[in-house]
Amino acid sequence: MNMKKIERQHEDLLTQNAFTLLRNYRRILNDPRMRYATIKYTCGEAKNGVENISNPTVGAYIEWWTEGYNTINLNTYQGHTICHKLTVKNSWVDSWMEYISDSGNNDCQPILSAKNQWNRMKNCIENHTLSENETGITPYTFEEVIEILNNLPTTNCDIDVVDYFFQKQYIAQLEREIYEKHRMSAHYKKKYHHLLMSEKRTELEELYNKYHSLNVKLFELRDEKYDMSATVKKDVKKGAISQKDANKVLDSIEKEISDTEDELNKIRHEELGTLFPNEWIHIEEIKEFLYNTQND
Repeated sequence: MNMKKIERQHEDLLTQNAFTLLRNYRRILNDPRMRYATIKYTCGEAKNGVENISNPTVGAYIEWWTEGYNTINLNTYQGHTICHKLTVKNSWVDSWMEYISDSGNNDCQPILSAKNQWNRMKNCIENHTLSENETGITPYTFEEVIEILNNLPTTNCDIDVVDYFFQKQYIAQLEREIYEKHRMSAHYKKKYHHLLMSEKRTELEELYNKYHSLNVKLFELRDEKYDMSATVKKDVKKGAISQKDANKVLDSIEKEISDTEDELNKIRHEELGTLFPNEWIHIEEIKEFLYNTQND
């Protein structure tokens, strides 16, 4: 048969049976003869640096669809049916989503760039190519795979595939939207805090210098305690000082450390709370603001 005719035939089979293949995706991936069946079809065109791919396996398409490689933007259109066009047009590589309204009006939009899509598809093809230890397997033809699946009772399908993958990818979309909202919220909150701090820059400089001095003191006291602990331990061992007196020395340093920590906490919570009663602004945020605006 003419190669172009075979390609057209396989393209039609893929388009017409996309949901049948997807409904039986577990069966296909668990059967090497189905998984390695070749779709004699050239996907895409050499365009914008994207090379076309010839003769992918059924398994490559299944992985592309089920593992999120063929990423879909699942926005509903007036709450009505969403139809996922699972195949890729020969003239281009992007996947599309059709939004179907009651009136039957459709609106399509491209989702991912061709280059990004195709690099992912190539990874799927590599994952579903016969390895050296599988050379004894004789894959079905693509026509045989379609015939086998179409002769199965519909109750033998893995799942309600449209609903399953809609829900799976809709969750992924919502998670991306939540992440983006959080990112935008953090961005605008930072700008808002910058304005608040700009109004009270003088007070903040004084407060941060005080905080910084106390923080340096705290580190010095902890170092002193460490050194003193070693010293009094030796003195107690030599009999130069009693354990009771040694404890008093260490307790004195420990109290100074505790008092310094209390002062730092007071700055972080009480004094900052007085300056900004309706916003929680962290001391590190103030440090960054003062450093970035020191020449303003």
